[in-house]
Amino acid sequence: MPPTSADALFLVRYGEIGLKSPPVRRRFERLLRENIVRSLHARGATGKVDNPWGLSLIHI
Repeated sequence: MPPTSADALFLVRYGEIGLKSPPVRRRFERLLRENIVRSLHARGATGKVDNPWGLSLIHI
């Protein structure tokens, strides 16, 4: 999806999650993604969170 002028993209940095074992890291990334989406919806915003290459990208 090409960005439009109304789209925003945020890169989420997290520190120690990257040091965890792969199964634990996946679980923490999933929880982080769910919490971000829940927070966006609570504020009336819509968004999508992607996790490519160990990054968290939020498309609003």
